[in-house]
Amino acid sequence: GPNNFTNFMESGFMTSNNIALSAGGEKYDIRISVSDNYQKGMDPNTSLNINNINLYSGYQLTKKLRVDGNLNYNRQSSPNIPDVAYGPNSYTYMNQEYGSAQYDIRDFKNYWYPGYEGVKQQYAEYGRCNNPYFMANEWLRGNYKTDIYGYAKLNYEISPELTFSARTQVTGYDMLQTEKVPVSAILYGASNTLKLGQYREDRRSLNENKSDVMFLYNKNITSKIYLSALAGAEYSQMIYNSSWVTTGYLNIPNIYSFSNTLNTTVPYSWKSAMQTQSAFSSADFSYEKYATLSVTGRYDKVSTLPKGKNGFFYPSVSLSTVVSDYITLPKVISMLKFRGSYADVKGALTKSKVGPAWSEMGAVNPSGYGTGFLTSYDGPSYTNQTIYTTAATYNNQASASLSNTIANENLKPFSVTSYEAGADINLFSNRLGLDVTYFTTINGPQIYQWDVAPSTGFDSKMVNGVTTQKNGWELTLTANPI
Repeated sequence: GPNNFTNFMESGFMTSNNIALSAGGEKYDIRISVSDNYQKGMDPNTSLNINNINLYSGYQLTKKLRVDGNLNYNRQSSPNIPDVAYGPNSYTYMNQEYGSAQYDIRDFKNYWYPGYEGVKQQYAEYGRCNNPYFMANEWLRGNYKTDIYGYAKLNYEISPELTFSARTQVTGYDMLQTEKVPVSAILYGASNTLKLGQYREDRRSLNENKSDVMFLYNKNITSKIYLSALAGAEYSQMIYNSSWVTTGYLNIPNIYSFSNTLNTTVPYSWKSAMQTQSAFSSADFSYEKYATLSVTGRYDKVSTLPKGKNGFFYPSVSLSTVVSDYITLPKVISMLKFRGSYADVKGALTKSKVGPAWSEMGAVNPSGYGTGFLTSYDGPSYTNQTIYTTAATYNNQASASLSNTIANENLKPFSVTSYEAGADINLFSNRLGLDVTYFTTINGPQIYQWDVAPSTGFDSKMVNGVTTQKNGWELTLTANPI
């Protein structure tokens, strides 16, 4: 009927449990917490379980030396995450967009065709739609992910004004996604016409380590000027590995294993690595209550740019003054502040998200349906490298192809420069506020893929170019009348 989708969905619920313990003494403190969160989905046969353990400990070794450490472990597991996309692989699409309404979906809870249990589904619409109960219980997409974060830190007080710190931290995850496509499942795509079922695994792991040393300095230089400054260096390294493998149909129904493939399996693997060496500093100068000047600078040397072009510096400076702190203004004015800033940001050839191995290799989705799942990455994009990609193409034969983009050995980092000037004013005992900002943003030169003539054998080349400028005003009005 017209309420098929509503009748198919279920009520979800959540539970949360947490326990925490802590202890401390004159020289130490320790805390541990354990939590469990369970969520039953609104889609039938879906759930998500999240377990988290957090441990922190600190110890004062001497009067001037302290060590701290933290470890956080997070485990997410779901036996089934439904697909929400175009096609018969999504019962949301089938019920809400494509399916008919002349039958009651609840009449098909027994989804196996009598006498063909385990090998043939039954439903009101053969040929174009799957039985949603068949999908919910047999077509399973598992997701299992472990995240780990931890750090160890040492602080040493050289003097009352000067402190030294050293820290190393690790961040990483391991993820496994599985898909069990049952026999008789209806799918779009030429690779699924036989309806013999499939099994797929998408594995990804990322490990990142950052270590830094830093000096912090805080002192009243004179009776009127206060300085807060830091300077340090950092080294970071990340390694990413992924693989995506599918069977060539199932040889025996309902046995989801690569050893049960009818034809040759189709594997893809992709990995990346990146290193960054950095030096950074900042200083805040305060002149009594009159003004504050902040200056920062950072130098990065990255592995994503050509040698000799992979080091770059980017600074920032800001100045502000709260006029109402040192000038008597009309009583109606509660606060008046003027501010200005300049910042230059640079970077090169990284991206925040990553897809399955086949996607990163430039291949067409081997499953023939759905979209690739994205995970956090912040690693190299490899768009400025002339590389070969290997893949299985016609008749599952191995092949190699050269990238379509011409690499540029003189490529420089992109640049984004911004200028701001503004004022903040609060009126009537801070009940009414107005923030006014004028800004100029210069985006470029960017890193750009420039089209080239097809006769070159390539599609584009990497260049530094395309600079845009944006000017504008920002106004924010706040009111707290009561």
